[in-house]
Amino acid sequence: MATNSNDIELQNLVNVKGTITKLENPNPLTVVFIIIITLILLYFIFILIVTPNISGVWIDNNDVKHVIKHNKLTDNISIGMYNGTIKNNIINIDMGGIKKMGIWATNEIAWIDSTKWHCSHGY
Repeated sequence: MATNSNDIELQNLVNVKGTITKLENPNPLTVVFIIIITLILLYFIFILIVTPNISGVWIDNNDVKHVIKHNKLTDNISIGMYNGTIKNNIINIDMGGIKKMGIWATNEIAWIDSTKWHCSHGY
């Protein structure tokens, strides 16, 4: 009886030790999944909250109002019927075959043709 009892205890000890070993470290795929989800979440937080938005009404030197719509996920902008992109505060617009480029600095856009647009609501 004593050997049978010792065998059962030894088997229980091996089972408990195996269960503890399994629970010590998570599955590597779980760790990779958590890291990827965290990186994606941080990217969206950065894009949607941290990066500035150029959308709004801008007024040029001739007091003409221009409405700019900015898609922060793709960095595409539209000014009326014209589309363009914005990268690192550099604006490129295709205005019906004419390329227009400018630099966005807080509350004004300085275009390379020496015109400036000012933000109507201020930053």
